[in-house]
Amino acid sequence: MAGGVAGYNSFGEVTDCYNIGDVSVQGNSEACADWDYPPAVAGGVVGNVHKGTVSNSYNIGTVSGENTEDASVGGVAGYKGGGAVSNSYYLSQDGLDGIGTNEDEDSNAGAFPLTKEQFADTYSFTDWDFINTWTIDDMGGFERPVLRDNKETVVTYTVTVNGSYAGETGEGSYLAGASVTVSAGERAGYRFAGWTAEGVDLADAGAENVTFTMPANDVTLTAEWDYIVTPGDPTYRPIIDEPENGGVTTSPSRPEAGDTVTVNPEPDEGYEVDEIIVTDKDGNPVEVTRNPDGSYSFTQPEGAVTIEVTFRPASGLPFTDVAEGDWFYDYVEYVYENGLMDGTSDTTFEPNANMTRAMVWAILARIDGETVTGANWVETAREWAMASGVSDGENANGYVTREQLATMLWRYAGEPASDYSLSAFTDAGSVSDYAATAMAWAVEHGIITGVTDTTLVPQGTATRAQCAAMLMRFVENVK
Repeated sequence: MAGGVAGYNSFGEVTDCYNIGDVSVQGNSEACADWDYPPAVAGGVVGNVHKGTVSNSYNIGTVSGENTEDASVGGVAGYKGGGAVSNSYYLSQDGLDGIGTNEDEDSNAGAFPLTKEQFADTYSFTDWDFINTWTIDDMGGFERPVLRDNKETVVTYTVTVNGSYAGETGEGSYLAGASVTVSAGERAGYRFAGWTAEGVDLADAGAENVTFTMPANDVTLTAEWDYIVTPGDPTYRPIIDEPENGGVTTSPSRPEAGDTVTVNPEPDEGYEVDEIIVTDKDGNPVEVTRNPDGSYSFTQPEGAVTIEVTFRPASGLPFTDVAEGDWFYDYVEYVYENGLMDGTSDTTFEPNANMTRAMVWAILARIDGETVTGANWVETAREWAMASGVSDGENANGYVTREQLATMLWRYAGEPASDYSLSAFTDAGSVSDYAATAMAWAVEHGIITGVTDTTLVPQGTATRAQCAAMLMRFVENVK
């Protein structure tokens, strides 16, 4: 006698039980010929229900065999004598009754066939109380009920995979006994050094792809990597994470430590650069500088760096006080996008505010390729301005005048000669002697224009909008 839960139930009670395995039987007419029931019986839950009972139970395994005078098979019980079967179910099979042989009633009394879909529907079960359903992976996604009364639960355990670069790492939840495969993948510039395992013993911890049997506990696997050092080859090809909505190139392609590396982001139409992050071989951030031409640069450290560029939909200027249609809009957009001037906050540019002399030194230094950032930016800008002959470095916090700005640009351009006449402006005589040639040159090349058709206002302070206009004209027309 064979049963998924019990082979023979004499006077006992089988309730709230289930079977998911296969049950089979083969008849033998010579065996136990004096029995009142067939010598070979097989039931999905109980083989022979003699005087006992079966209730609130089910079978989803396959029951094999044929009902003959030597054998009796049933989806729930193979044979039922004086016992009772109630509220029990089995997975429907062609030609299979719920009770193989029933001495008291019709063959299916108390045992009902259900399809897979019906098993997944708790409304298929009369007077049963359910927690939920779960899926049995090795039966093709078979869902079956979880019984509440006997506190039946599904126990799964978690596999956590750290440090993997594989598309499918193998991380997830598994039943105890399941076969689990985890993968390390490939990491550019590094060699896989093996797995560190917690909660399981690996047959080969040095294999990039390793398979183990899931134990009855959680497992954590961490992929370890060794940085590849190439003797005699002190250059480092950067590792570039391919971005969405654009591309990126670098120059040089294999820099040496100490080289200046230029990153050229190439956003798709309708997108702009959101962020550029560079990290060294140990994952530490590398300082990145935005250049006036829209490129970015950094100093190559020892070892290969990783470059991550992200793009966002282009949204125009972020400043609430600069609107399309303002005379200075294009100028502000130019200096902002080329890293020459920033806003006074994340959302304001203050186009009518004044500029200090130190601010102008810093802008010209950036145009010249200098890095002017940090708490000491004023001193850095002053040193550059004096060394370059752009300014005497005095009065760093004083507001720059229009003629002073023109003079700084003229000096940066190499003090070119100009005999252009300023006679069209009624206040030409108020131009300082030191600024006369510079103002003539600036007007001649369209870098500075009159405040009105007949006035230059050379002693007037230059607003941020005016500075933006003069800088754009200077970079585009002269530099």
